[in-house]
Amino acid sequence: MKQLSAVLITIIVTTYINSDAETGNIDNVIWLFKPVFDDARDISEGLAAVKKDGKWGYINKKGKFVIEPQFEDALDFQEGLAAVQKGGEWGFINSEGKMIITPRFENAYYFSEGLAKIKKTGMYGYVNNDGRIISEPQFDDAAGFCDGLAVVKKDGKWGYINKYGKIIISPRFDYAYCFHEGLAAVKKDKNWGYINTGGKTVIEFQFSDVESFSEGLAAVYKDKKCGFIDKKGKFVVEPRFTWKKDFSEDMAAVKKDGMWGYIDKTGRIVIEPQFDNAYNFYGGLAVVAKNEKRGFINKKGTIIKEHQFDYVYNFSEELAAVKKNGMYGYINKECNIVIEPCFVETGDFFEGIARVR
Repeated sequence: MKQLSAVLITIIVTTYINSDAETGNIDNVIWLFKPVFDDARDISEGLAAVKKDGKWGYINKKGKFVIEPQFEDALDFQEGLAAVQKGGEWGFINSEGKMIITPRFENAYYFSEGLAKIKKTGMYGYVNNDGRIISEPQFDDAAGFCDGLAVVKKDGKWGYINKYGKIIISPRFDYAYCFHEGLAAVKKDKNWGYINTGGKTVIEFQFSDVESFSEGLAAVYKDKKCGFIDKKGKFVVEPRFTWKKDFSEDMAAVKKDGMWGYIDKTGRIVIEPQFDNAYNFYGGLAVVAKNEKRGFINKKGTIIKEHQFDYVYNFSEELAAVKKNGMYGYINKECNIVIEPCFVETGDFFEGIARVR
């Protein structure tokens, strides 16, 4: 049985489609070109990493190879560079395929704010886009840069470094999140609070769990209930929900008495709890689930598309991937199917192109 599964995986190939496909079945799909790749990643900065005959290279949006397959692995382009593996080690190339940072790392990750996390001798550090290591691999764990700082772990505690590799906030927290909207959630002695970029505690450690700030508010848990606080730590929405999702487009999905609905930023329930699950609003629509099927509602709670899909992804470039009868297709913002479910796997649209199998 295991051998059969392996064979099936190798014959499923990947390709890309354009977003202006006509309504209809697979014969109406506008192919970038027919399925030919063993594996592929999404389009990023005009290029996509694809795997063919066991090696990774990059194609442009016309489906033409601009960097021939030659790498053991390859990541998306971010900030003009992409991490690639060659000879068992990782380095970075530019969009022309030139090796800008020589492969010499155990692992390498995406650039963010001009720096990328790298791994060497089992430890993490950071490199700039010229290949200069600005922070020697010395951390047990690390994340990308946000708001000019990166969260790092050393000797079992979390702190923050700046873009010069200097420790700005000493590792003293049991756990820490990246900065969002000027504040970071940190954990100390089993409780969570928030600090500013200077390391000063601005919201005291008092919560059993927290989320990062989004649209000026953060979800926090106290006495096993969830509410929302502002950046001064004041409850804008008192803890009375059992679960929640972040604010998006001024509304947040919340769970009460076993069902999901939506509140506004004053805590007023604007869509009564009635769904088995509910997700964030994007472009005025939100995915909701009922009886193990998913559909869409608008901000008034009106059902735009009845619950008929097995799964629904968020909209990306005016289209959303949906799963029906075990296959994936796409719908538009009017919730009409524009590409019939005919794929075994799909990705979001980026730059007018989506990856499919």
